[in-house]
Amino acid sequence: MRKKALLQLGPCPQCGTHFESRYPKLFCTLRCYLDSPMFKERMRALNKKQKEMRVRGECLECGGEFFAKASRKKRFCSQNHYRAYLAKRFDRWIASPEGIALPQAYDEFMTLSELPCLVDGCDWQGQHLGAHVNFAHGITADEFKKMAGFNRGTGLCTAEVSQKLSERPHLSLAMFPPNFVRSKTDNRGAQHVSHEALEHLIKGRALAAATLQPPARVCKGCGKSFEQSTVYGAALFCTTKCRSKFYREAMPVFTLICGHCGVAFQSRAPNQKKRNDEGLPVFCGCKCRGFHNSRKKRKTKGIAFDALEAAQ
Repeated sequence: MRKKALLQLGPCPQCGTHFESRYPKLFCTLRCYLDSPMFKERMRALNKKQKEMRVRGECLECGGEFFAKASRKKRFCSQNHYRAYLAKRFDRWIASPEGIALPQAYDEFMTLSELPCLVDGCDWQGQHLGAHVNFAHGITADEFKKMAGFNRGTGLCTAEVSQKLSERPHLSLAMFPPNFVRSKTDNRGAQHVSHEALEHLIKGRALAAATLQPPARVCKGCGKSFEQSTVYGAALFCTTKCRSKFYREAMPVFTLICGHCGVAFQSRAPNQKKRNDEGLPVFCGCKCRGFHNSRKKRKTKGIAFDALEAAQ
């Protein structure tokens, strides 16, 4: 069975461009879908639904209860339901071209009943994509994940196979010999940030911005209450002007002597105080620093010229 030919679709309701996709889609990219009024309306409905079911341990996909620690704040009973939840709310609306590097729609791809091979010219479809690319194309699973933009922890198999593997009994430490030592080295190189991880980051931030309210904060500088612009982080100041004023007033004042003109001046810069304690020259302004550096440069050139004459 050959892959489906690219369909000419469009225009995109958000940006108005025409695009190609192997399946009928409405939006050209994930960004256009996130900026559309359609997505915002769906997120408002989702926010209303989540407020009605604020029970920890209830899966948002199937509605079943599951055990989860309060610190983890899990909302899904399994990884497969997490992918299905994201695929229904994001990937069904955006274009999903299948090539060696998928720019988007990873969750929809991993929820297919049969995974097609992403190597150009290969018509294979099956449940174990990782084993296929290893035996048929000579590409290891880790290399293929990096090439196609998947996470390292993503299993290249269908959701049905993944569920069966997750139900297997786990090996305990008692099954290993006493002298067995696990390797703590990672030979896969530096940390790899995949396209799938970035896609999940965009989706997670979009869901959080639509379902959570920014926390109310009290400015550390002026003491007034303000609301954060995002739901992430903990802002301490209402504006950058207030932050600069707070740190400027909190810094101690040092009295120093300029190394060029000899005039006493006050400074709040800790690096100037450190240079003064180490016996290095400090300056009251850029003009004195420029005069000092130019004189030092001329002196250095003169010493080098005298050394060159002595060598000749």
